[in-house]
Amino acid sequence: MDSTGDLYVAFDAYCRHLWMSRADTDGIKAYYSYNQASFPRADTGSFYDLYTRKTLADTCLILEKVDKDFGVDNYARFTMWHTAIRCFLAEEKYSEAEQVSRGLCSELLKPDIIYRLNHQS
Repeated sequence: MDSTGDLYVAFDAYCRHLWMSRADTDGIKAYYSYNQASFPRADTGSFYDLYTRKTLADTCLILEKVDKDFGVDNYARFTMWHTAIRCFLAEEKYSEAEQVSRGLCSELLKPDIIYRLNHQS
């Protein structure tokens, strides 16, 4: 069989390519939709591609776009922020992961966000 997992990674890369070419031209929503459809994953494959080897500043710019695309109290937003945090952890960039985590938590602690999250139907 495929003891090294190369077939799985190749299949994953091809599926991602097809999904990305058809899903969305700006990339953010395509990454979310593919990763959501594939979550959880045993092997990271290309799961973190949007954030891989990015600086904290670059990641923050991506997350600003995520916030604009999805809104501050949207599940997709939390997934994309969580993915950024997990990418930093996978790259052993613990300080960056902590800073992104703090940014997300400070947003979630705002009274208007707490109210909206508690009153969603």
